[in-house]
Amino acid sequence: MDSFGFPPNSPALMRQPPPTQKGTVSMKDIMKCLPTKHQAGVTIATVYDLTRIFPDERFLGDYSDGLFTDNAAIEAILRFQGKLNEISMEIKERNKHLEVPYSYLLPERTPNSIAI
Repeated sequence: MDSFGFPPNSPALMRQPPPTQKGTVSMKDIMKCLPTKHQAGVTIATVYDLTRIFPDERFLGDYSDGLFTDNAAIEAILRFQGKLNEISMEIKERNKHLEVPYSYLLPERTPNSIAI
């Protein structure tokens, strides 16, 4: 949503063909190419729906459903969760020195569904 929620950053469509000659494009030409307000609104709504986090969302390393019961699997899950915790701490440490923290790859923000 941070990038695609602002249509000029990544317009979902262009209403004019791309220019065929360099140096001939004006601001008026660019504005004719950008989506209408309605088209931009549809894009923003779609991106919002695709990027929001649902209340029942499960994140990377969350195996709270109890499907794994044998000791070997539980130990593997605990090792995996420990590695995820280390990765998360490294990212957070790096973010301390950034004006705008980069939190997109934090394991606790990565839905479990994309890891399967």
